[in-house]
Amino acid sequence: MTNNYSVTPPQQDVSEETANPTNENQPFEERLEHALSDDNMHRALERFAPSWLASRKDVFAIEEDDYGSDYSFAHMRSTLRQAKDYAIEHQPELIARFKAQAEAAGAIIYEARTAEDANRYIYELCQRKGIDLVVKSKTMVSEETELNYYLEARGIKAVETDLGEWVAQLAHERPSHMVMPIIHKTRQQVGEVLAESLGRQRGERADRRKRHRDDAHQRGEWPPGDIAATGARRHGRL
Repeated sequence: MTNNYSVTPPQQDVSEETANPTNENQPFEERLEHALSDDNMHRALERFAPSWLASRKDVFAIEEDDYGSDYSFAHMRSTLRQAKDYAIEHQPELIARFKAQAEAAGAIIYEARTAEDANRYIYELCQRKGIDLVVKSKTMVSEETELNYYLEARGIKAVETDLGEWVAQLAHERPSHMVMPIIHKTRQQVGEVLAESLGRQRGERADRRKRHRDDAHQRGEWPPGDIAATGARRHGRL
């Protein structure tokens, strides 16, 4: 598909280690052994699993009581699975429909064939516009392509605005779940990460989420960016 933007490799020679500072450069066996011996991770997941199941059960029980069996967990899971299967089976025509409607609305579509291609396109877009800050909101594709590391290794800062994603970024970690990115961390660990980043003493209660967000804005961590990146499920595009 044609577009107005040329894509050429950047001049910098950036090593993989520089581009991705997380422990994912370590062999899988080492990361597995580390995870299995991580007591904090065990505690976090042991607390999360039963509470999440109980919360899900309560929420769907209310929905089913109010709206009928079509809103039961089992029925909605089946409905979503059918929708997913349909999307996979009809992928070419659905992509074509999306592209046609998006372009009709004024969007510019770029089809990246590889992770490197996608990252390079975004990087060059930032270069052309003179942009050195990308503000992000939960885009899983950019996690797969390692966009943050690619941009930062080339002098462009990427800042996560989802609280969980931001904590993972501050800790130099990858999100462990697409919806709950830091379920592997205890509350104490999250407090330590935020306290270190924001220069506060861990243990202050108050409204932590609002306070940390306000502090971040005051410190210029989340200024309005000239480019924003968001995932498809957030009804937006780069």
